[in-house]
Amino acid sequence: MSNWLYCNDVPASPSRGALTLPRQLTLRRCADDWRLIQTPVLLAPAADPTILSGPRPKRAGLLASAALPPRAAIEVALRLEADAGAILCVRLSNAAGETLSASFDAGTYPGFLVDRSGTHGFRHRYMVDRATWSAPQGTTASDMRLIVDRSSIELFGMNGEASGTMLQYFASPPDRLEVSAEGGSVGLPELHVRSLRT
Repeated sequence: MSNWLYCNDVPASPSRGALTLPRQLTLRRCADDWRLIQTPVLLAPAADPTILSGPRPKRAGLLASAALPPRAAIEVALRLEADAGAILCVRLSNAAGETLSASFDAGTYPGFLVDRSGTHGFRHRYMVDRATWSAPQGTTASDMRLIVDRSSIELFGMNGEASGTMLQYFASPPDRLEVSAEGGSVGLPELHVRSLRT
């Protein structure tokens, strides 16, 4: 996960440049095309207590929030149904005002966005703070799975068709998680957040 342009400057603690989660790769036929599907291995053996669970009705604004255990890795698994133009945002933050977010945009150009620009633990002139994955036109429903540990964020969506991994650089660990809908209403038929043993 490290970028060769600045890998010698990246803080070495905690576990910077670690490998991503092991995943299963398969091919899925989609019309006249093939899609590479990535799904992480089952994390049940590493599961700790549940932080949030249960569906959330379709609405705009804050859908769910919770305090995070200190320095815990977390898994967020959800299924979303959004109004056209709405954005679902999962945001981790801390008391110092740092943020890390992963979003699904159901707008004109639907897709996923991971944004680490709100973290302050490390900066480099060649860093890219945002990563996107485009979904097919008109997509307003999807699954989203996030795994966030001390040094990385991994996103899986569209039943494994979307995936992305980025190192993240909080100066102080996140202590809060919020799930919100912006620009329209979003429902969460499924929401499950749990901490993971590392």
